Amino acid sequence: MSLSSENVETAPNAGYSSVPATSDAGPFQASTEDCIQRTGMKWSETVPGTIPAWVAETDFRLPPSVESVLVRAVTSGDVGYRPSDETSPLRASWSRHLATEWGVDVDPDSVFGVPGVVTGLYASIRAFTKPGGEVVVTTPVYAPFLDAPGELGRHRVDVPLVDDGSRWRLDLDGIDRAFAGGARLLLLCHPHNPTGTVFERSELVELARIAAQRGAVVVSDEVHAPVTYAGTDFCSYAEVAGPEHCVVLVSMSKAMSFAGLLCGAAIVGAAWRDEWLAIPRRLRSGPSLLGVLATEAALEPPAQEWLRQMVTLLGSHRDRLAATLDEAFPGVVHRAPEAGYLYWADFSDTSIAGDPVAAFADVGLRVETGNYFVDSSSDDYAGHVRINFGTSDEIFTEMLDRITAAGHAHDAATRSSAIPTSATPTSATPTPRTTTPRTTKDTQ
Repeated sequence: MSLSSENVETAPNAGYSSVPATSDAGPFQASTEDCIQRTGMKWSETVPGTIPAWVAETDFRLPPSVESVLVRAVTSGDVGYRPSDETSPLRASWSRHLATEWGVDVDPDSVFGVPGVVTGLYASIRAFTKPGGEVVVTTPVYAPFLDAPGELGRHRVDVPLVDDGSRWRLDLDGIDRAFAGGARLLLLCHPHNPTGTVFERSELVELARIAAQRGAVVVSDEVHAPVTYAGTDFCSYAEVAGPEHCVVLVSMSKAMSFAGLLCGAAIVGAAWRDEWLAIPRRLRSGPSLLGVLATEAALEPPAQEWLRQMVTLLGSHRDRLAATLDEAFPGVVHRAPEAGYLYWADFSDTSIAGDPVAAFADVGLRVETGNYFVDSSSDDYAGHVRINFGTSDEIFTEMLDRITAAGHAHDAATRSSAIPTSATPTSATPTPRTTTPRTTKDTQ
């Protein structure tokens, strides 16, 4: 079954009446029959017949080892309150995992459970700033980074990323000026959402130096780090700042798509721990028991091997998407993400520049507008979109077909509009479409 126009009116998007309990299609071959019946946001809030490539989660089933732990917990009634931080097995598990995967020795007592990294962002703002204080964010960036400071009575200071023509970089001088001007906290998204940039070690070393000199706190959201592609070295901010001086937010929920289980962790070094603990416990903690159990299993070798296989598959998807974009939309500007399954592309110099989101919606593909990642009053990224390619071969291939169709449709419309109609004087000629050379600031 494909999500074609023939079943736009009949795709159910509600309930599990026909979803099999098990699947022999392979660990990464989520079928459309399965996905269109899911009740989560990604599929249920998408028009039937449309492929959802907007919400940042994959369409894959859980790793078998994680799924079995959850099934066992539910069928045995083990769905009560979670253990306290002091007794939670997550402390030792995350400490062991960070040492193995990232080479960072974290004291288990530095690990605090949170429902997710967004809760960790809000808790950090409460812990490390006062009402009326300033919080630095590096735009464009995931919307909660933009919303949280104002919602908590702080002032947001935007320090946009710098596009140097080959990659996105931190504006370290701009961050230093913001700290010198009174900001005490930087919310860092690393790997970055939406660009997929993994900031280089040298940038992070300099950022840690600046923060230490200014007495500022850097909170690094590293939720996309588990999906780092071959050829890119991920360096945790905890490594360069030192475990005693870091605040790092982690979770396996993004890589393995169990955000609904509500479980992440804040790694809070001793230098900042008193301030973290000073905020009310219920404003900074509360992962679910099922989330704790799933995370425990996710950090074990069987699920980590599953993750490595998924990253290999997504790396192939990434490369195929890049090639399709180039072929379908001459003039599109994009860079392959170094981590994550979200693709950031600029269509400002293409045939769909006016409204790329609508152009993709016309062919049954829902993507996220670039304006989601900047101030609500800004239209700076209207020509950009973020495309989620974290899905099965079946659905992904259909995505590529629809992207190609969108390019062909708008190219045909452009050619049609350039042909004089019978009411147009025969001497009239279409005005050539001119383009302005892209500046470094505009290069994506």
